[in-house]
Amino acid sequence: MTQISQITSEALQATIRRLLPSQAGFSEDLQATNLIQPIIDLTPTAEGTQLRADLQTANSRNTVDTALTAAVQSTVGATPGFWLVFGYLTSSAVATATVRLRLNDGVTNYDIFRFALASGEVLNIEPQVCYAPAGHTVDCLPGASTSGRLFTRQVADINGQLINPFGFTPQ
Repeated sequence: MTQISQITSEALQATIRRLLPSQAGFSEDLQATNLIQPIIDLTPTAEGTQLRADLQTANSRNTVDTALTAAVQSTVGATPGFWLVFGYLTSSAVATATVRLRLNDGVTNYDIFRFALASGEVLNIEPQVCYAPAGHTVDCLPGASTSGRLFTRQVADINGQLINPFGFTPQ
């Protein structure tokens, strides 16, 4: 037999009002039931025709490895869209060295990430996702006496259409 219980939690009701603004006008308490209601997930991910986001950003043969040379700007992403960038940097500078990840529109550089390294430090760059609009490239400029490697992979095009790892074909 189905049972219905009243829930009189102001915290839960406030959350419902915040997440579902169309429900804010109701003055009834929340209710819970012991009736089991199956939920069918009809999303492309559940269906198997699209990868989960964490798997979609996996490295594969289309991951580009760029060696960085001190004080030389390198293009690490040349196509408009979303880029996953990670790697490591080392510095042998006497003072703190700065490494810049930039968007370049062909005329101006726009810093989107800056990393500061002390002498002898090795810095692991956790995966970052950046967006390069049309006409822009993703570039990296290591500071003096700084070197390292950046790994990049385009994870979506300029319209947000996901780009799967090399060789993956959905069902």
